[in-house]
Amino acid sequence: MAVTNQVGETKGQKTSPKKLTLSRDAGLFYQRDAATQISDQQEHTEGKRKRLQVAMFNAILAGELDGYDMRTGALLHLPFEMTKPICVRVADVNDWAKRTGRDWQWISPNAKTSVTCVAAEAASCAATVAAPSLLPSIVAVITPEPVKATSAGPGWRLTEPKRYQGYGKPLYDLLKAANIARQPCPKARDVLDAWKKNPPFGVTEVMVDGIKYYDAKGNTKTGDLDAIRAAINRMTQGK
Repeated sequence: MAVTNQVGETKGQKTSPKKLTLSRDAGLFYQRDAATQISDQQEHTEGKRKRLQVAMFNAILAGELDGYDMRTGALLHLPFEMTKPICVRVADVNDWAKRTGRDWQWISPNAKTSVTCVAAEAASCAATVAAPSLLPSIVAVITPEPVKATSAGPGWRLTEPKRYQGYGKPLYDLLKAANIARQPCPKARDVLDAWKKNPPFGVTEVMVDGIKYYDAKGNTKTGDLDAIRAAINRMTQGK
């Protein structure tokens, strides 16, 4: 296994983040790092940085932007399990930006700066990649925390949506974790309790009777208990 360490450089850019994947494909970039580099190139404000990060992530979940396996470089087909960071390619991101009317194009990083570890360095490379501080924080937030549900017993069925919107993906992941564990179907209040302890990616605030989250365009929306309850009902049967 080789480790590719890439540095994107653009004119007038003082610093640029390193790109680290486990694939031999030098054209792959972590989605989070890609969004950061685009924002660096465009000199985005902090608000625009967050909205772009969320918009790219939601576009992948909606099938509007191709995502790739960080190890093999293979195209990910929906639905897929988000157990590790997702990678993207420059051409795909720029095509998505053009289709969605965004006023920028991602400047391709300089391939000459890529450095690939040789076999003799594989052990040290693996240790570096395994360091939690170097991996995108998305890994920590996509694993749903087990919930303590209060609804009637197990035996309910779960149906995955064809497209995710808003907080749909983390809600589905939470329901799936409960279903696999043969727990009762979580209620809307159970969801709030779980997310209050560990807010998923895209949920910005968990309130007493609802949540605030980013939509596909990066705008902040509010979802109350009724909306969460309706989303649960759309994904489950036989509760």
